[in-house]
Order: sequence, then structure tokens, then C-alpha cells
Amino acid sequence: LSAEVIDSHAHVMMPVERQVDLLKEAGVDRAVLFPTVVHPEKAESRAEFKNEMETLHKILRGEINPVEARIASIKELVSVLEREGNMFMGFGTVPAGQDISFTSDWIEKHIAANKLSGIGEITFGAGMAHSMENIFRAVSDYGGRYPLWIHTFNPATLDDIKTIMDYADTCPGVKVILGHGGGSYWLETVELFRDRKNIYYDISAMFSILPVKFALKEFPERVLFSSDMPYGSPYVARDTVEYIV
Repeated sequence: LSAEVIDSHAHVMMPVERQVDLLKEAGVDRAVLFPTVVHPEKAESRAEFKNEMETLHKILRGEINPVEARIASIKELVSVLEREGNMFMGFGTVPAGQDISFTSDWIEKHIAANKLSGIGEITFGAGMAHSMENIFRAVSDYGGRYPLWIHTFNPATLDDIKTIMDYADTCPGVKVILGHGGGSYWLETVELFRDRKNIYYDISAMFSILPVKFALKEFPERVLFSSDMPYGSPYVARDTVEYIV
């Protein structure tokens, strides 16, 4: 029997019809779609691409926290899900660093009300993983209903990853997905995984085949196939996994 192939992390890409074609070309049956404030795939010049990436990097570094833009990106995601519901399921972002009341209200209004399947991608500046405390608390209050997808590549530090692990221990009912598998700290991340059964390892944006190889050996049932479209290709990501296996 052939298993359903799910790309567990892709961003809304325009035009959506092209994204669907690329997924089908890669033999992907469904994808978990995440909202995005930027659309580098729409850039028609180097200057336009640079502008999109500068905005992305500011968000990742925690220099800007565009609440209204995040709301607009969730609305864009929901519109795609309504059009292509058989192909996609959706995760919605939640701003880090807010109080528990704001965070809980946001989840109710923008995640639950839109019938999304999880929360992410959560980003924060270097050394700022503690800004996610109230997100963990709010998700825990929901009984762990929503998996929590956290960006752990640059600018996240090893201490940030350890802080995430601590929150995961404090909230064992919350399923935590370490997006990009710890980035440059992949080996340390793999070692921290062993006894934490509520943590999952996302293999998108890998700069080497070694993190994928060792993660698959250590805890294959908790490794999530993903492409990070449009920053990665589902075809190349699938080819990489099948080659390694």
C-alpha cells in the first residue's frame, strides 16, 4: 500500500495554481500551508526580491512585529483553503511577546474561528525564545489542540532551542515542531530530542543531508517531511529523503 505524502510545511505561494502543480509534480498528495507576510516568488527584479527578503529578515530578527500584516496573511491563507481545500490544511501565526489575554483572544479569533489545524510559524529575535511563554500557556489551555511550529534556524540560538525544550517539558500536552531542525545547532537539537516525546523534527531548509540522516536514525516516527515552499522545492526535498533512506 502506498502512503499519503504530506508536505508538512509550505507557505502560501502565488499563483496558487502553480503551487498546486509543483506539489503534484513532486508526488505530494497534500500540504500544510502557512501564511506569509512576504512573497519572494512574485519578485520580478533583484531589487524587489531584496526588499521582500529584508522584510522577512526583520520579522525573523524580531525587529518588526506587523500585527495587521499577519492578520492579512491569515485571511489570504483562509481564502486559499476555501479554494483548494482538498489539497491543503492550514496553520496560522500568533505574535510572540504578547500577554496571555491577547494571545488567547488571538488564538480564538484567528486560529479557532478559521478552523485552522495548528499554530506557526512562530518567530522571535536572538535570545528571545522566552517571548513564547504565553503562546505555550495559551495552547496548553486549549488542551494541546494545536501543534506549535517554531522557527529554530538563524537567528535562533542554542539557548533559545533549550528554552523551547524547557517550555515543552512544562507543557507536555503541547505538540512542538522544531522548524528547520535547529539549523546550525542540529546535532545539539538531535541530542536534546531523545526523551521528549511531544517534540517533532522538521527537515525543511536543511543545509546538509546529515541532519536528515541522523534524525531519521534516532527518531524516524517524529521526523516531518517538508519543503518550506517557496524557499525550497517539494520535488528536491522528497528526492533528498528518498535518497538518504
